Amino acid sequence: MYFDDLTIGMTVDTAPAMIEKDKMLAFAKDYDNVPLHIDEEYAKTTPFGQLIAPGVMSFLEVWAKYLEVDFFGEQLLAGKSTKIEWEKPVFAGDVLTGKATVTNLVKRSEKNGIAEVSIDVCNQNGELVLTAVTEAIVKCRIGRSPDPIAIEFDEGNCRSVALDGGNVIGECDFTASGSVWTITHTGVDPAYGGKGIAKRLVNKVIEEARVRQTKILPLCSYAVKMMTGKEEYKDVLAE
Repeated sequence: MYFDDLTIGMTVDTAPAMIEKDKMLAFAKDYDNVPLHIDEEYAKTTPFGQLIAPGVMSFLEVWAKYLEVDFFGEQLLAGKSTKIEWEKPVFAGDVLTGKATVTNLVKRSEKNGIAEVSIDVCNQNGELVLTAVTEAIVKCRIGRSPDPIAIEFDEGNCRSVALDGGNVIGECDFTASGSVWTITHTGVDPAYGGKGIAKRLVNKVIEEARVRQTKILPLCSYAVKMMTGKEEYKDVLAE
């Protein structure tokens, strides 16, 4: 996703990551070789009562899952910084899940901008175990003529609309029930076919749903085909 397409508040959930004891010990021996991580007898004498996972490993296990659904994809140019804070110990057998949120956007030039993503990580008991704030340098859209087709979100009428010079030439309609939006229809004027407008309309609804932590149930044939089985939409699909 290009820098221009990102919005503050966008969220994505990561798949569960289990902390395996063998991997925990191997990582500790290579990168964090202290008794609290490798000596079980010593660990029993500590307030934790058992070995705890190296903090960096806990973060990396979740980070690997985040990269499966990350915001930037091929538009990532480089990482800039990462700050991690550990809130609670992580033990072998714990299952960690993360929620990543775009928390700041700073455009540096016509070519790129800095996107800040904050990740809250909880264990299987819903306890916050660590937080991370990472900054990435992301490509901007350059060398392209302005797109005359504007995609707007019309929340009052439960739809996204495609506009050409103020004229509606496509829409994606949904019904709202609790925390679920059901996409019921996606249509584009045949004269504008083949331009990817239908996908942009559905993606606009998805984008707004993520901001509101709402799930999407695709019902119309286009949305079903577009979203079903796609990893990039897994976080927002209603079960």
